[in-house]
Amino acid sequence: MKHFLFFILLLSGISFAANATIADCKSDFNFDVDGYTVILTDDSESETGEIFYYWTFGDGSTSTEPSPEHTYAEPGVYEVCLTIETAGGCSDDRCELVAIGDEITCTAGFEFLTDGLSAFFEDGSTAAPGDVVEYLWNFGDGSTSGDANPEHVYDVEGTYEVCLTIWTSEGCTDEICYPVVIGGAIGECEADFNFITDGLAVGFTDASILDAGEVLEYNWSFGDGSTSSDASPEHVYAEAGTYNVCLIIVTSEGCIADFCQTVTVEGPGGGDCFANFDYEMDGLTFFFNSNTDPGPGDVESYQWFFGDGATSDAENPNHTYDGAGTYNVCLVVTFASGCVVEVCNEIIIEGGDCMVTAEVIATEGLNKHFIANVSPDVDVVTYTWIFGDGETFTETTAGTASDPWHTYDEPGVYTVCVIIETGAGCVDEYCFEINVVAPGGDDCDADFEWDEDGLMVHFFETADGDGYDIISYAWDFGDGTEADGPNPMHTYTEAGDYEVCLTITTAAGCTSTYCNGISVEEGGSPCAAGFVITGTELTPDGWLVVFENTSTSD
Repeated sequence: MKHFLFFILLLSGISFAANATIADCKSDFNFDVDGYTVILTDDSESETGEIFYYWTFGDGSTSTEPSPEHTYAEPGVYEVCLTIETAGGCSDDRCELVAIGDEITCTAGFEFLTDGLSAFFEDGSTAAPGDVVEYLWNFGDGSTSGDANPEHVYDVEGTYEVCLTIWTSEGCTDEICYPVVIGGAIGECEADFNFITDGLAVGFTDASILDAGEVLEYNWSFGDGSTSSDASPEHVYAEAGTYNVCLIIVTSEGCIADFCQTVTVEGPGGGDCFANFDYEMDGLTFFFNSNTDPGPGDVESYQWFFGDGATSDAENPNHTYDGAGTYNVCLVVTFASGCVVEVCNEIIIEGGDCMVTAEVIATEGLNKHFIANVSPDVDVVTYTWIFGDGETFTETTAGTASDPWHTYDEPGVYTVCVIIETGAGCVDEYCFEINVVAPGGDDCDADFEWDEDGLMVHFFETADGDGYDIISYAWDFGDGTEADGPNPMHTYTEAGDYEVCLTITTAAGCTSTYCNGISVEEGGSPCAAGFVITGTELTPDGWLVVFENTSTSD
């Protein structure tokens, strides 16, 4: 009946334009992207009756469902907008940029200084293309901030995991977390490294000095656009030259230090001899190709070490690995002149069985206890949880399970996702829906009765919301048609037996479904008034509703 009254008001010339002055509703939504599909979850609020939805996806497509899914035909950045109107006359809209495909990149980053219980954070994020338009800082003590460069004062000393999440104007999002030590003595540290050049190949060795703790993170920049997070990496330059190499370290005591120095490498002809190699891969099989100067005629021997215990003395060998992983491949070349060159490159074989699932293992009111399930032999290094209410949690671990608790602000249906990344580079994601119910509000029961008049049936809900308002009714009439509202009328096209189902959702988040079989027969009253709505469209003047007369008469 709420729908009927709303449409009568529209037909009487009363329109509800977007952004009306009535402030008793709020348009809001969350979204996840899976490939080319965006999964939208309505989070709108209304104090003026039932909500009517109108989505635009930025590619010309629309929807009137509360929480639709939409698949795009091609990658890009699309503006997704939700306009709501309520039966009480309130309207509001909200738009978000959604990046589809992998062209848009952004990297969250920050630096910080501490002074007693105070911490000063400076954003160091990058975005290509676009600008960072939204920040979310989580200071690890339950406090947050939306400033670009916030200052935060902690209540007690300790080590806190501080996380920064960014959103760009192009729809990209990224998160980074660092341990921050507050109070007490922060251990001093000094970044340093040594190196040895061999042609275009350079071996770097960490020589940082610490007075306490250990290095948690290495960030190498080799001056040619390449980077590494290894403690003592090896790097092969594409051409001779002088490069500015920098190392940044982050320690367990909260110390951050950097050190840079120039490194000069010589190419073929710049020294007595030169060796390098490249490769092509097909699944787990690699085809290695050596490159030496002087040429192969001046080489006395090749010795390959494939990083898994296997070796070869061929000039250009093939090798098949047993499975995914990270392998340090080295080639040692002995020249007839007596010169010996060793060059090593790290190769990563992605894939393998790193499938993850997740479930709820305990509930305490609005508080949910989750657990991620992976195979015992999977070396997970990072878990990222997305709880569906705008909150996320990232846990860096090694060989242990992840089982966080999360408290929701209000009941509802949420899509929860967990993403894992293994040491071998394998990434997997698993999403599932949960129903969060308010304490004491999980005992609702859907039910209905009906009156028949030939092919026309009038349904009446008799549901019990367990003391909470019923906020939605979803009817399935068993003939492929559906409706909402508490007491709909439906006219079947032919006699027969149909299973009719009603699903209700209460303000406490409780959901219940009740089904019953009905039989309809030809006949009934010699005449019957009726109509159906065949289309709706949101226009600048309000909703345009198209009615079709279904009245019958003998």
